Amino acid sequence: MSTFIKPSQVDVVSPSTVQFSVHSTVQEKAKNGRPTEQLTVQSANAEVLLESLVGAIINNINPAKSSLQKHRDLQECEQEKWLLTTKEIEEIVGRKPRKIQGENYGIMGGWKFIAKGKSGNQTLWQVEQLEL
Repeated sequence: MSTFIKPSQVDVVSPSTVQFSVHSTVQEKAKNGRPTEQLTVQSANAEVLLESLVGAIINNINPAKSSLQKHRDLQECEQEKWLLTTKEIEEIVGRKPRKIQGENYGIMGGWKFIAKGKSGNQTLWQVEQLEL
């Protein structure tokens, strides 16, 4: 019993659902006869925490557009024959368009995004509504 290890765990959960865990192991007597304690602390990378915080702030400042508004915006782009950059589409739809492998277009949410060229390092996309 003198070398028995008694593990204990304490979990601390922050409001942003990132978890920190503190694990400690106390050994009653080590080989040299003196008590020892080992402490292990796991923490998330500060950069990841900062990104999460900034994302939460941005979502609260700029609430997401309604689904109907996204479709209205895309419909206007189609009617006006505007070419949109990848970043502009991401702002409207909420994610970047991706080409289907071996094709020059991608499909998202009932819309076809056709790659038409480049503007700097961004792809220019033509928007078409899919036919039923």
